[in-house]
Amino acid sequence: MLSEIKRLGFSIESHYSYLSTLGDKFRTTLLETIEYKDKGYPIYCIDFCPDATGQRLFILSGSHGNEEAGLIAVERFIEFLDTVGEETNVAIRIVTPHNPVGTAMFSRYNGQGYDMNRDFAKKEYN
Repeated sequence: MLSEIKRLGFSIESHYSYLSTLGDKFRTTLLETIEYKDKGYPIYCIDFCPDATGQRLFILSGSHGNEEAGLIAVERFIEFLDTVGEETNVAIRIVTPHNPVGTAMFSRYNGQGYDMNRDFAKKEYN
């Protein structure tokens, strides 16, 4: 029997606020702002050691807005990276939240009604 999804206390406003506090070790870029019901929902890209010549790690966080654990984990991972320093040889890119409308609405679906984890072939995700 399926149980209902329970909130973990995540707040998209707090997430955006947290991302704005990242220090010089992180390059934070606004990728896009999704407009939905006359409100803007930003998607950010955070790069850590972008010029590293070793392996690359890509993290996509927040595809399902009703699954908050990944969004919370990204913040903890960034805190960990801040303690590691820049001596790593791994370039890390994090995109968060991947589905900002779904995250704000606590929904699997984006503003167009697509489940982004199931519909990667769709061309328009607003």
